[in-house]
Amino acid sequence: MSQIQYRFRSTKDYSTIVFDGLSISVIDLKQEILRDQKLNPNDFDLVVTNEQTNEDYKDDMALIPKSTVVLARRIPYTGPKMSRVAPATNYRQPTAGYGGPQFGNGSQRTSGTQAGGPANPFGYRGPQSVGMSAGQGGDASEQEDQPSADVANDPEDARIAAMLQQSDDQWMHQQSIME
Repeated sequence: MSQIQYRFRSTKDYSTIVFDGLSISVIDLKQEILRDQKLNPNDFDLVVTNEQTNEDYKDDMALIPKSTVVLARRIPYTGPKMSRVAPATNYRQPTAGYGGPQFGNGSQRTSGTQAGGPANPFGYRGPQSVGMSAGQGGDASEQEDQPSADVANDPEDARIAAMLQQSDDQWMHQQSIME
């Protein structure tokens, strides 16, 4: 469990927000602070400031790392009414990270891969057959794939996508073994 400590400028004691993961978005932190303090989100908005750097988090989709200490300040809320349960829909979606468009859904293929083979640009499946007895291996098409010779010349995004796809393939393989 990760935590972020916060306090209002008018208080001396810190309160703690506990969450899962390595970071929390500013909008989620604001909602948790409002929920923790039992405040109405339609009355005012919060400005969240990093206590060490005195930097205001202006983008509501910015991520605040775990174990950060922040200051919260109330300002009048002038936007549309927000629900306490669901976040406002007028915030833009993050464009980076695992859900970003550069990773896609694993359906991109290069000319060196077969239709039944892996969806990563390298065709590399990794050590998936380790610990498996003969006859339990995957398809013959999966075992025929060879790693690309120009791995070092591929762009970084392609290598990241390949790493994520390999991890996904290994996970699916383990799930199929467990069924």
